[in-house]
Amino acid sequence: MNQYAEQASNLLESLGIKFSSKCLSYHDDHNVYELKLSRLIKGARRSIAKIYEKSRMGSSIGVDPSPYELLASLTKYDPGSFESWCAEFGYNDDSRKAYAQHRGVVREWKKVQRFFSEAELELIREL
Repeated sequence: MNQYAEQASNLLESLGIKFSSKCLSYHDDHNVYELKLSRLIKGARRSIAKIYEKSRMGSSIGVDPSPYELLASLTKYDPGSFESWCAEFGYNDDSRKAYAQHRGVVREWKKVQRFFSEAELELIREL
């Protein structure tokens, strides 16, 4: 386990968050996983999940995704308006595909905000 994966695992453990990884499909060049974080929030079990594709090339053959890979892939900042998001990331603001991508990022951001406190997000951003 590399230092980033270890730091992420330790952080999740200190926050009482469990990580799970489930391979959904195998392909010649990549695998598709469902990565999930779960915890108790106000007495209720809450979770956040993400579909994640991992290359099967090189050193990652047979290695499941780590908690770090999930945390690194999550939206950790408010994406803002569609127009500002397009300008920041170089998308065409007259594109339906870009609009759909932005909506997905906004949905993920809302889930992340419900699952993590601002203090927890700051710790994750520092990983």
